[in-house]
Amino acid sequence: MHPAKAARLKALQRHAERLQRRIARLDVRSNRYSWLRVAIFATGLTLGLALGLARDWRLGLFSFILALLLFSGVAAQHRRLEAHLSRLRLLSRLLRDQQARLRIDWSAIAPLPPEPAGSESQPDHPFERDLDISGPRSLHRLLNTASTSQGSQRLRSWLLSEDPDLSTILHRQALVAELVPLRLFRHRLQIESRLAGGQSGILRSEQLQARLQQEQPNARLIQSLILMGSLNLATLILLAGQLWLHLPPWWPLSAALSLLIFLLRRRDAGDLFEEAFELQSTCAQLSAIFAYLERRRFPGQPHLQQLCQPFSASQLSPARALRHLSLLLSLASFGQNLLLTLLLHLCCPWEFLIALRLNAWKARLARQMPRWLETWFELEALCSLATFADLNPDYHWPEFIVPDPSDPATSDQRPSLLYEGQGLGHPLLPPDSKVVNDLALRQGSAIAIITGSNMAGKSTFLRTVGINLVLANAGAPVNAQRLRLTPLRLFACMRINDALTEGASYFYAEVRRLRALLDAIERPAAAPLLFLIDEIFRGTNNRERRIGSRAYLQALAAAAPRCAGLLATHDLDLTQLADTIPGISNYHFREEIHNGAMTFDYRLRPGPCPTTNALTIMRLFGLPVPESESSDTLPSPKSDQERARKQAPQQSEET
Repeated sequence: MHPAKAARLKALQRHAERLQRRIARLDVRSNRYSWLRVAIFATGLTLGLALGLARDWRLGLFSFILALLLFSGVAAQHRRLEAHLSRLRLLSRLLRDQQARLRIDWSAIAPLPPEPAGSESQPDHPFERDLDISGPRSLHRLLNTASTSQGSQRLRSWLLSEDPDLSTILHRQALVAELVPLRLFRHRLQIESRLAGGQSGILRSEQLQARLQQEQPNARLIQSLILMGSLNLATLILLAGQLWLHLPPWWPLSAALSLLIFLLRRRDAGDLFEEAFELQSTCAQLSAIFAYLERRRFPGQPHLQQLCQPFSASQLSPARALRHLSLLLSLASFGQNLLLTLLLHLCCPWEFLIALRLNAWKARLARQMPRWLETWFELEALCSLATFADLNPDYHWPEFIVPDPSDPATSDQRPSLLYEGQGLGHPLLPPDSKVVNDLALRQGSAIAIITGSNMAGKSTFLRTVGINLVLANAGAPVNAQRLRLTPLRLFACMRINDALTEGASYFYAEVRRLRALLDAIERPAAAPLLFLIDEIFRGTNNRERRIGSRAYLQALAAAAPRCAGLLATHDLDLTQLADTIPGISNYHFREEIHNGAMTFDYRLRPGPCPTTNALTIMRLFGLPVPESESSDTLPSPKSDQERARKQAPQQSEET
């Protein structure tokens, strides 16, 4: 493990241990509060009964009321302590989760929030399944610290972006870089978001916005309000006339008429109780987090200040507005009790007043709520990337090569295609066993054929190259000592599944995928494309596979500089294409066998692979292999040996 990462892990462990000791002390105090509440209530009840029976009932009642007041004060203190404890327990879980993310311990990493309908994995996506972007052991789960499904899906959409926009990437990098040192802010935001999302992690923001935009006609409400108000006033005047002026009792008639009109026109106010039930809990959840974001200031962080402007610069205070709406909804919930509702409407047109005020506040909130929610979800996704950067101090920010705007000769030109990585590692592999490698793909040497023995690391290296490009395009740091690149799209052909429901074979699915790759390369006005192909045409016979592979590689080479990429294969005949097609280079992984045991160092080396190990693996697992046959050591062609000496990359080291 990298020393900086090991130091970060130790700091997290120390923080978690201190927090656990604090929680234990507060748990003891909470238990004492529980016993104190029992003692106060029991003492007050006993003393009240004793004094009431032995002396005076008023003295007993007074002592019991005094005990109840003391009990209420202690209960309030206990509730505050329990609320504080619940936040500390959440923080403790967050710290344990961060340790698991740092060690890549999938059993302890928090699961993803429930996905909304329609967000399943896309089978035709250029790289989602191939590179483990989504799923239970995926890049999305490793990065995601968002507590709401909306924030999690925002992060996922960044990881699955197919068309990189350089200005968006650089702006997101700046935001994440400003968030990295703000650990307390990220922890507080995550805790408040967890509390707002509830146990399910789903904030029903769509239903909230739909309810805010749903208004009852104000004209009908005003008519009902005037009519009901007039009848209520008449009832009160007639009642007062009977009591003081001894007029005939006409007020029951006006009261009955007002109740009849209320029942007939109640639908003008809509179903206030249903609306209150749906919105009240959501508003209470949002008010706490909006209040925190409204109070928070970001001195020296201009990008964060601009992002959070809807909270800090809004004329309508988000937290105050939600608290006011929550109060109105609480008043509207009286409609659950029909008897109480009828009694209220004898005095005033209660529901029509509340409905009119609700319409006014809903109209104000409907204009602002989308901006507030969007900012919150954006912050959740950005904090996920910032936490990833904070937990991995050995990762570095990618360097995007862009034309110099001050140079008129190059400002309007697209830079030459480049992907140059030093110390590339796979972020989903545990840091203790990770091996890093170097790679350079540039115009004139844009296609690398990777050969190697079984289990030597070819597929993992392809995924390493691709997943670091995904991180770079999302605005996150990459698992590399250095990564210089131009904006690149990504397309992978690594996991081809038989489409059984469509009656399609593996080979048919692979051909369709490779055709989609060529179509993506030929898209006009798009960024260059980095392709990753693992074992091309493995679904057919050897002869036709070789013919098709050669033709396909020739087509890819002819498409340069619109594309670059890697092709992993066991077919050593394909390595000879480097002698005839410019821009193709050979690299390989190899194994070593000592005393019948096979070992791998997972180092990328120049040139074709000089060895094979299939027969050795079969023999190690007890499969029948003729004694006269053995895995071969293959001589490298002279041209490949010379090219290997010229193109030998700097040897990589273990992390």
